[in-house]
Amino acid sequence: MNCARRVRMASGVRGPTGIGALSAGRLAMVLTADDPTGKTAGRNARPRINDGLTLQTNPSRAGGAPIVPPARPCLVEKARIGEFRLLTRHLEPTISRAAGDVPAARMSNRNRSPAKKVVFAAGAALLALVLGLVGGEICTRLFWREKPLPDDERNLSYRYDPELGWFPKPNSTNQFTGSRRVTVRHNSDGFRDVAHGPKAKARIAFVGDSFVWGYDAEAEERFTEKLQARLPDWEVLNLGVSGYATDQELLLLQKWFDRYRPDIVVLVYCDNDVEENRLNLVYGDYYKPYFEQVGSRLIQRGVPVPKSPHYYRKEYPLLYKSQLAQMLCSWRVARAAPKHVSEVNPTLGLVLSMKSYVESKGGQFMIGFVTDLQETKKRAFCAAGNIEYLFLLDPDFATWDYLYPTQGHHWTPAGHDRVSARLEEFLRAKNFFRAGRQPTANLPGKP
Repeated sequence: MNCARRVRMASGVRGPTGIGALSAGRLAMVLTADDPTGKTAGRNARPRINDGLTLQTNPSRAGGAPIVPPARPCLVEKARIGEFRLLTRHLEPTISRAAGDVPAARMSNRNRSPAKKVVFAAGAALLALVLGLVGGEICTRLFWREKPLPDDERNLSYRYDPELGWFPKPNSTNQFTGSRRVTVRHNSDGFRDVAHGPKAKARIAFVGDSFVWGYDAEAEERFTEKLQARLPDWEVLNLGVSGYATDQELLLLQKWFDRYRPDIVVLVYCDNDVEENRLNLVYGDYYKPYFEQVGSRLIQRGVPVPKSPHYYRKEYPLLYKSQLAQMLCSWRVARAAPKHVSEVNPTLGLVLSMKSYVESKGGQFMIGFVTDLQETKKRAFCAAGNIEYLFLLDPDFATWDYLYPTQGHHWTPAGHDRVSARLEEFLRAKNFFRAGRQPTANLPGKP
């Protein structure tokens, strides 16, 4: 049997790795060939290298040196002719542990620089963050069923306004599709109208929502442009903003009245305004200012208006490709500005406040109702407030020839033409075009 094989057998390990697994006790047996009597070391004594060739031990028994098993001469001979270096190289970790040395791996950890520790910790944190975001995105796409944010006229052509909620972008041009595709252009002030310079003629201004703005209508098809053609001695202003309620229309008029100085102001009132005037959140996720009726006074609330998630999407389009980011933004906005519903509906107070404001500026005020729903209540309110009013589209023309069947039933081009004819007839009959006319109560009967 050759020496290498005997070494493996002595170590108790089969295969070529047995040499590296020799224990300190076995090393004492192998390296004590210089003492044939076997009296140099004990089995349980701690080995210590003194000259690189022999291993000495501290005696542990009284009365003489401990007894060890005899070494194998062939192994000693091999060690003496050059294989001792090989043995000690494989047995060095075992000797170090037996001698109480600190392991090399532990020493390397202790000697690691603080910069490397920081880099390692940062890398681990970054990996955890990435895994968390990926997992959150997957879960959101699987379980979050909220409808995606749609494109509409408020986020395509408008911008966030801290006082009004939203307002058209000045000098903007877009294509918008509702019941049909139309082109939308806003002037330098932000209104969907021609530019108006210094006042040279008497002016009539229309404020309202999408019916004034011209939803589903090209600019030249709207009733304001058709009325302008019927009244060449007057200047017609379109101050409509799609989606506005009466409270926003009051604030807009107060902001722009001195800029345009209209002689007549027509409030185009839509029936959904009565509910929206109680809310701070409309059309899903659009925030707006609102008023609360406190006794006989109107108190403005909700300013500055919180940003809608729609505007965050327009500002950060790449981020909003993530459904997780969309959910977190919606949650954050809803938590910061919860939905509000006023207990007392402020609509009547808002209309009277607008009338009082216009008349305080020397102008004339009237209401144009989009529909004749709750006709009796509307008539009674206007009579009590001494307000002129007109039902813009008489019931005989409330057909699909004059209204679109979808997207809020806005007026078709034929409907706009009919509204402009009704307005001209009413304004002339009520002497609105006479200088110095004072407001009067509406005559009996349906206007």
